[in-house]
Amino acid sequence: MVASTFSVITVNSNYPSLKVVAGSNLPVQTLLFNSDPANTIYLADNNAVEAGNTNLSTPLPPLSSVTFDGTEDVYAATLAGLTANIQIYPTGASYFQVQGVSPIVQMGVAGGPPAGNITGAVPYQPVILATVGQYLSYDLNVWVTAVSAGTAGAALTAQVQLQWFDDLVSGIPVFEEDWDIWVARAAPSMSGSNSLSGCGPMHGKYMSVTIFLPADATSGAVVQYFNLFGSNRAVPYSDWRQDANVTHPSNSGTASLQSIVQGSADCALGFDNSLASTWQLAIGLNQYFLALSLYSGPAYFAINQFVATVPGSVYIVSAQYLTSGQLATGPVPPPGALTTNLNTAGPNGAMTTGMVQLPRGPCALVIGNDVSNQTLTFNCIAQQAA
Repeated sequence: MVASTFSVITVNSNYPSLKVVAGSNLPVQTLLFNSDPANTIYLADNNAVEAGNTNLSTPLPPLSSVTFDGTEDVYAATLAGLTANIQIYPTGASYFQVQGVSPIVQMGVAGGPPAGNITGAVPYQPVILATVGQYLSYDLNVWVTAVSAGTAGAALTAQVQLQWFDDLVSGIPVFEEDWDIWVARAAPSMSGSNSLSGCGPMHGKYMSVTIFLPADATSGAVVQYFNLFGSNRAVPYSDWRQDANVTHPSNSGTASLQSIVQGSADCALGFDNSLASTWQLAIGLNQYFLALSLYSGPAYFAINQFVATVPGSVYIVSAQYLTSGQLATGPVPPPGALTTNLNTAGPNGAMTTGMVQLPRGPCALVIGNDVSNQTLTFNCIAQQAA
């Protein structure tokens, strides 16, 4: 009898439907587990299971289980053209499967052949409808290098678009998540280097990932590597971090500042919730930008006030969708401004503090300095533990 046998049965759409539990006057409690990561099994009490008709059959979703007391026959079938394995455990009551972490797509390596190329007109798609229904969450890392870093119109940022689908027919995603990232000025310098780590919950049975440059980018970029993993770890919300000091983006028309953490050779910006940090950093008569490490959510900032003859403008801005040269300074709010002008006249060294809501994309402190021999002390701290 089926109900007294430990076995794995391949369920299909054929008639008559397969019996997976045999009812008996001496019943054996039986647990059924659908081990298929994508296909649903339908259960009924007769051998003509109408798969998909939930008025006459009951769905057993992928990677789920159900227990029967063994007093009635149970038959199983799938939708037409599909198959799924069902695991049968006599006397079983509950099922727990350790999934762990599994690679979904791995392309390119640091210090080796790149994964692919991308232009403003032609996006790069490393993942196309991968089956991910068996996972609760994803982990991702990627490195994108600008081809002509620092020249006007070159790639400064890129968008990573995640889409989830529950079917392979409609072509309509059930959920979409977009993150923008800094594009690096150079290829990663060593094997194993990592500037960006993202994680979040899965939202469907199938997943696609596409990487875009801003549409008006005049030169392309190289995707050095891309890695996507699936996990059974429960992640309540998406959290992406990117160390701006490692990518060190380059913007035409402004001098690039880098964060300096006192007493630390490897500050790991972003991953430790410090998004930018300088202390009495000398700046001259120039236009500057200080890249903030990627983080989405509320952040605290503190900046020193300059001397009474103050720089022209100091703003925290979003760099989403911008190309090199569009990250601008000026006496009026620049594109993507997230704050009012932080250039408040006061005693040199006094601090101005505040809060800013950062989007899912790169942000920067931009300074239009009209006076030389200034110093910059600035800190921006994420308000959420990683």
